[in-house]
Amino acid sequence: MIRVASHPRSGTNLLCKYLKEVFYPDVNLSVSSGTAGHWQARSVVPGNEYGKLFLSHQFFGKGVEGVTYMYRDGRDVMVSLFNTKEFLPEYLRSAPFSTFLKSDIQFHGSPGTKSVRSLSPVKHWHDHLVSWEGNWKACVRYSDIVNSPMEVMEEIAQAYDISLVGGIETISHRVGMFPGKGFPGIWEQYFSKDDAEYFYSIVPKDFWGLRDV
Repeated sequence: MIRVASHPRSGTNLLCKYLKEVFYPDVNLSVSSGTAGHWQARSVVPGNEYGKLFLSHQFFGKGVEGVTYMYRDGRDVMVSLFNTKEFLPEYLRSAPFSTFLKSDIQFHGSPGTKSVRSLSPVKHWHDHLVSWEGNWKACVRYSDIVNSPMEVMEEIAQAYDISLVGGIETISHRVGMFPGKGFPGIWEQYFSKDDAEYFYSIVPKDFWGLRDV
């Protein structure tokens, strides 16, 4: 079975929904409920019909094989994470974007995992992608799943040597535990010049996470 790993706020639920429809339309992959949010204030959230396809938000670890890694432009991830207050430590929930960008998010991998070292969200995203680079069976970019979902499904089918079973249904509502309203390139509405300079001081402009693999 395909399992998906990603950095938080990368569009994972959208990918898992499509995977369920295309490869496992008649398989029960539902989870009844779960917990989500920052480790300081976890909350119970409803389940969904594709939950078993999600592996984790953790950094890559030894022994993990055959995973589809989902990634999203880190600048857009910053905006989505900033707007998902449930994923932030309490001291950052009312902070301005520029402050958030440079502050310790106090989690590691998943917002539910307490960090043992200080990481800004920019550094966290960069290091997460670096840890997973090349350690996947398939890799999916968020903008591709938004713009060309069936092409992505065909690429995954080829990577896993499996057949497409179903088709993609039109989505009439946002999916996920804390659905966002973002779109590729939304970061341009949030980043000041100083914010961009800080981001690029950590993430090189030619970093693969800012373009297609």
